[in-house]
Amino acid sequence: MRYIAANDIVGMVNNTFTDDGVLYHNFPFFESPPPYVVRGKNAIIQANTLIFQRQGKIEAEEPFNFAEGDDFICFQIKFRSPNTGRWLVNDFWLLRAGRIAHCFSFGYPIE
Repeated sequence: MRYIAANDIVGMVNNTFTDDGVLYHNFPFFESPPPYVVRGKNAIIQANTLIFQRQGKIEAEEPFNFAEGDDFICFQIKFRSPNTGRWLVNDFWLLRAGRIAHCFSFGYPIE
């Protein structure tokens, strides 16, 4: 969350994803219908940059329903966007060597 608070999408992706990482998401800011599959750091940076630009500076609550193991992390989080309202996001990360190899991030407007 510190990367998001600092609006450092490039740092977030470069420091937390594997080079061949994949992002699966449903954020409705793209031309084709979801779900979206984004492969590789550069494409993930571009997708996340667009998502967070469209959302604006979000106010995130504390993650909940958090679970982790040697090769995964999952949690839910609620946030408020000045542009799109309140959301519930479900994230599931499959890890490889301590980095995100596959990130499943599905958000749902709740207002």
